[in-house]
Amino acid sequence: MPGCCSGISHGHSHGNSARTPAEMTIAEKTLTAILKPTGLLKLAEALHDSMAVIGLSWGLLAFAGVASITRWAPPAYINTAIAVVYLTLGLPALVDVMYELARGAVNMHVLTTAAVFGTVYLGCAIEGCLLLALLATAHLVEERLTATAQGNLKALWDSVPSTANLVSLFAEDGSPDLSRCQNVAAAEVEVGSYTLVRAGEQVPLDGEVIYGAALVSTQHITGEALPIPKRIGDEIPAGSQVTDSVLVIKTTRSSEDSTPMRIARLTAEAQKSRPEVSSFLNKFSDQYSRVVLGLTAVSFAVLVGVGQLPINGPGGALYRALAFLSAAAPCALLMTPLAYVAGIAACAQRGILVRDGLTLEKIASCNTIALDKTGTITTGIMKCVAIEPMDKTPGKQYPPQEDTEALAVATAMERLAVHPIADAIVECGVANDVPNVRIEEFKTYPGKGVEGLATVKGMRPTRVRL
Repeated sequence: MPGCCSGISHGHSHGNSARTPAEMTIAEKTLTAILKPTGLLKLAEALHDSMAVIGLSWGLLAFAGVASITRWAPPAYINTAIAVVYLTLGLPALVDVMYELARGAVNMHVLTTAAVFGTVYLGCAIEGCLLLALLATAHLVEERLTATAQGNLKALWDSVPSTANLVSLFAEDGSPDLSRCQNVAAAEVEVGSYTLVRAGEQVPLDGEVIYGAALVSTQHITGEALPIPKRIGDEIPAGSQVTDSVLVIKTTRSSEDSTPMRIARLTAEAQKSRPEVSSFLNKFSDQYSRVVLGLTAVSFAVLVGVGQLPINGPGGALYRALAFLSAAAPCALLMTPLAYVAGIAACAQRGILVRDGLTLEKIASCNTIALDKTGTITTGIMKCVAIEPMDKTPGKQYPPQEDTEALAVATAMERLAVHPIADAIVECGVANDVPNVRIEEFKTYPGKGVEGLATVKGMRPTRVRL
């Protein structure tokens, strides 16, 4: 059917599910009171954005289209298939339009749905089914892509614990009094409180380190793959993970004002903001829809009053007015935002969080991009490729297997450490099948290295620092 294609990002809510009672108009509340007892609202919500329903509708549409052309199926079967499509896809669309009109919105969704149902009167019910299937499929794609982009933030929310371990400090040395440690809800922790975070635990609230030193991973917050050393006086965002020691952190922000919550607010703002093209199309489509619906009503009145045409029947005033309405619904314009949604979702699948569609537009004008190296343009996975002596010869290669004794000591030491460099050395030692070395008095110095007594077979214990 000319002039009608599938759209996306209609700018409408499904029924009244996206609006609270306080936001609803009197007309919306009245409509809800009328429809709810009938069960239509519940049925329409169940049919909305259902992959099974849309798949069934496409199957029935294909059957009806082929059968009507080849005439291999009775008309009753074809009409039944068409009726099922209008019921499963048309009912949710019709309920949406009723709520749009109840809140005083006349937009492209209203225009397109009116054109869809107008095709029935025009004797083009199969074309109307096609429009319904395209619209439903486009909206499903938008919902799934948006959910994919939002779903990639789940790791961030999961990284923030819901509880915190409150402690008090000894006045003598500022160390935590573990006998008075209390586990409470993170939302109840006041600014200025002291929280204890052990190795392997996530930081519950933004704060400042006042006791201890440790390697801390901020991968979910900053994207930095390698843990970074944190000492007294350093700030740590909520959601960070302490990897190898114990820290006491003085809370500097409440749960509602923590780094993850601020990211959540930015995300919500991003979802409300629209690219310039999308904003223009939304404004244009609303005005265009009102004009087309107005011209449809005017043309019907003129054809009846001036043209002296009958109201019903082929060639009648209603037939011609609806034909104009169907042809004038340019819902293909609404396909443009799909490019932004698909682009943001594709970036999210690759670990890139794009704030909004406007950001994608601005990237087009960029000629210089600054990237954090580790984990972005590099993997963050290290490899031990050489062990060089202090008196090395310039230009000479020193592969690790040439000094198995040094590699064995380093491997034994790094087995007890938690760091990407330690992982690389241990992997190299295992690959070269180095002998076991006994390690005693092992200590870790976050951000500096490790120390211990190494006993190589046949030798006395030697203090080693790496």
